[in-house]
Amino acid sequence: MAFSFDTQPTAAGLSARSPIIYAVTESTANDDYKYILDVFIHDATAAPTGTADYRLVCSPDGSNVGKFDVSKVAKSLIEPNFSINNSSLTSIKNANTSCRHITCKGGYIDDSGTVNANQATSSGVGVLTTEGYLDWNQAQNSAWYVAGSYQTDMPTSGTASINIPTSAIYYFPIVRNIISAASFSTDDGTTGSISVGSSSSLASERVRYIPIGTRQLSLPTGVKWYDVTFTHSGGSRTYRFNVTCEPKYDTYTVMFLNKYGVWDYVYFFKKSEETMNATKNMYRRINPSNSYEPQTRVYAKQGTESIQLNTGFVPESFDEVYKQMMLSEHIQIVEKNGSTLEIPVTLTDNEITFKKGVNEQLLNYTFNFEYSYNAINTVW
Repeated sequence: MAFSFDTQPTAAGLSARSPIIYAVTESTANDDYKYILDVFIHDATAAPTGTADYRLVCSPDGSNVGKFDVSKVAKSLIEPNFSINNSSLTSIKNANTSCRHITCKGGYIDDSGTVNANQATSSGVGVLTTEGYLDWNQAQNSAWYVAGSYQTDMPTSGTASINIPTSAIYYFPIVRNIISAASFSTDDGTTGSISVGSSSSLASERVRYIPIGTRQLSLPTGVKWYDVTFTHSGGSRTYRFNVTCEPKYDTYTVMFLNKYGVWDYVYFFKKSEETMNATKNMYRRINPSNSYEPQTRVYAKQGTESIQLNTGFVPESFDEVYKQMMLSEHIQIVEKNGSTLEIPVTLTDNEITFKKGVNEQLLNYTFNFEYSYNAINTVW
């Protein structure tokens, strides 16, 4: 017998929302065989021991190959780190529970029902997952490794500037073992270094969130714009932030899980509207004892709250950012007028038309969010 283990996917450029596929093969497998896959989600980079978090079973295909998608089971063991915006706002945040290593061990059940587990182990125990999806591949996949060092689709200074409120949160996601340094410079010539923390092999510390918002850096008074540059062995990338004062409307910061499986931020500067939709059940009483007592009674009253936000004028280079927000499963309003919030929301829009400057000159997008809890809390 010869058991082989194929670690997939190996292609570069896969989204974090792609399935995590593993294939196993036993050369003598027949129709009576079943393949098993033991899935371990762990923090240390060393191969795990002990009982697996999940054991999956499947039948072989026509080529005697068993294929497993482990993304959903991995996701059930990983929780998003919603609290990264808690104090202190100027400290580096680690991925914590929202990032883990994944290792799989393959085996088979023969036609007599005997379980032959742990016949082979997946390669690359450093493979990371966030939210149950492939995040980036290990170092030997150099094309994806370099591209994956920037875990955001925010446009760089060579493409377009990012408008940011005068008092805003921004935690920039980096892969710590790739990014070596960060710094900022402003329109008046002020410069400064930004700490990226020490190197670490722990999954909970490999992804770092670096504070680079206007509330978080030591920027001079009256700054109009500032550049933040991240450096790694393959080069550097610079993001320009236009510090935008909005005197009329409330400004909001929205955080969402992007296609790399980490948090990203968008800002809303223009008109906002909050609404509430109330629901109720009713019944009629028979012969109330007094005329002033209602015959029609209301019970189980409840409400859902919504908010509509407008981006203000943005360049076409933000199309991918808004696309990823549309596809995100986790969204939260984290700031209003510089005050920190923690409001989980659901994007109710199911369609977006990407606008072109040649057609519309100034581009503004409107998004509708529903608060992800009832107005009267019924969950304890």
